[in-house]
Formats: sequence, C-alpha cells, structure tokens
Amino acid sequence: MSKPLAKHGVSGVKYVERTGDNAYGTDIEKFLYTETISLTTIFSQQDVYADNRLLLRIPNDQGFDGQLGSTAPDRDFEIAAGMKLKLDDGTVATVKQKILKRMALYYEVLIEDEDGTKVMKVWLLNVTFAKPAETNATDTASITLNSVVYPLTVYGERVMADDTGEKEYRDENGLGRTALHIVSMPDDANYETFEESVPIPIKAMAT
Repeated sequence: MSKPLAKHGVSGVKYVERTGDNAYGTDIEKFLYTETISLTTIFSQQDVYADNRLLLRIPNDQGFDGQLGSTAPDRDFEIAAGMKLKLDDGTVATVKQKILKRMALYYEVLIEDEDGTKVMKVWLLNVTFAKPAETNATDTASITLNSVVYPLTVYGERVMADDTGEKEYRDENGLGRTALHIVSMPDDANYETFEESVPIPIKAMAT
C-alpha cells in the first residue's frame, strides 16, 4: 500500500460498553451526526540530571484526552455514558455524573494516497466521556447552530501475548504495552469485519 498523503473526514461512529479488561459487550450502537473527534496526547518527560548534565529523559505517556463533537445531543449515548437517567414518566433527566463508564469508540476517516482514497477504520479502546457544556443561542438573521462537545479520555488496553487473553505481552526488558487505538486498512486481513467487534490487541509473533 502507498504511503498516506493526507487524512480527512470522520464518519461511521459507533460505541459499545466495556465489561472488563479487554472485554466489551456485543450491542454496538450508532452515534450519528459526528462533527469532530480530536485527540491530544497526555505526555510528559522527566529529566534526570547528574554531574551537571542531562543524562536521560523518562517518558510518561498517559494516553489521550480529547473531544467528541456532534451537531446535537445524543440522548441514548448520554444515558449509556451515565450523564442522563430515564424517569418513570418517560422523560429523561440530566444528572450529576457519579461514574465514568468505560466504552470503546469506533470511527472511520479517509486516507488519500497515490492509489486513491481509502477508508481507515479505528477503534479507541477503554474510553470515558464526560457531560458536555451547553449553550443555546437565539436565531437572528442567520441560524446559530448549537453544537455539542463531549470531553473524552482514552486509557487503552493491555497488549496481550496471545489470543487466550491470559498472558500480558512483555518485551525483552520486561516492559508491557498499552494499546490506545487500533487501526485497520484495506490491505489488513481483518478489515472487512473490523467494525463488528472490539479487537483485542495481541502482539504479532516474530518472524
């Protein structure tokens, strides 16, 4: 496959609740009318000095913070995320968020390369969403759209050594890894079914 030249767009967003470590439910729900998905790395470095010089920098990668933006509130999503609660009279109440439910988030973006346009499929792993701020502005000579932005945090899942899910992958120095998101491209073996379930990150065997 050619090297990517550009990336744009976002569509096909879905979410599913997390049930345990590297485990998710089977009911994958659509999240419609997505405007943006943005990710910012939570990353810092600890400098180590001795003998009046910088010896090394220790990385501290804590995943991603970000935002999920939509043209309007998604009531079903907000109930699933613990932001809203169904009441006995059929109405829905916005409640103080007591827990941050863990989920996985699926989406698709377009990749441009020398061979044309391709769809890249993405799963964000072990994600929480917080209640959005709300602004409602009056319509004037032009309509003001009231977009909704959900703050999110991506914690990721442990990379496993094999498909039994019982042994965590560790490198030759004893260090494990945490997968924040998994990407599938058209040349990958699992591409056609990638969106049907949340993948478990398993380290490829050395060849």
